[in-house]
Amino acid sequence: MVQSSGNPSAASSTGKYILYAVGEIVLVVVGILIALQINNWREAQRNNTWETYYLNRIKEDLQNDLREYEVTSSNSRSRIYLGNLLLIELGENYLEDYLGTLMGNQKRFVEQLEVDSLKLKALRLEQKIRSLAYSRSNTARSFTYNELLTSGRFEILKDDLLRETISDYYWKVEDGSKLEEDLYSCLRDYIDYLKSENLATYNPNMNSDFTELIQNKEQFKVVLKNLINEHIRVRTIQENMLKSNAQKTLDLVEVYLESK
Repeated sequence: MVQSSGNPSAASSTGKYILYAVGEIVLVVVGILIALQINNWREAQRNNTWETYYLNRIKEDLQNDLREYEVTSSNSRSRIYLGNLLLIELGENYLEDYLGTLMGNQKRFVEQLEVDSLKLKALRLEQKIRSLAYSRSNTARSFTYNELLTSGRFEILKDDLLRETISDYYWKVEDGSKLEEDLYSCLRDYIDYLKSENLATYNPNMNSDFTELIQNKEQFKVVLKNLINEHIRVRTIQENMLKSNAQKTLDLVEVYLESK
């Protein structure tokens, strides 16, 4: 009869060692997984905090933009009204004649010229002329959006529609800055005309008969009409492209923040 040469105690020790090693490996793996989950949770919490922080800043920027759109529109409406007052003194009610040629949003913008007409009419001629040489520029706040892009944190905004809406608005803001340049080009033409007529600085005769003061009346009419037209065009686009998109984006941001 052949006897086994194996050592039962050695085999038992080996089995115990393997079980112990496997157990250690399992513990290490479980520990790593738990650590990864904790790290991922912490990272998600940090991103959530950053998301809330940036969205609140964008919310403030949009609220400021909406206020600025109101101010610049009001400013342009006053300039349009003043420009027409000067044209009336030259024998032409431009807005009354021009309104018939306008359509859609531009026509509505002119029809809704809510201005303090008594205050504007009471201005001295010098004030009317010089007021038209100034126009408030619309400057949307895009610093927060640009910071999100340059810092690489734009992707922490988890909602796809929210990201797309915010991006779309600030692309339109960039286009809107070109509109301001168009308006200021007409404004420079007006200022250059004032200089050519010696009206850019105080003139003691400025509050005399306006029709006698302006030497090149037809040229003045052209410059004024161009400036009025540009105010109407730029602010109409601003209200229907920028202001409406700012409100839509703000509404979406507020709803998202409330749901967090």
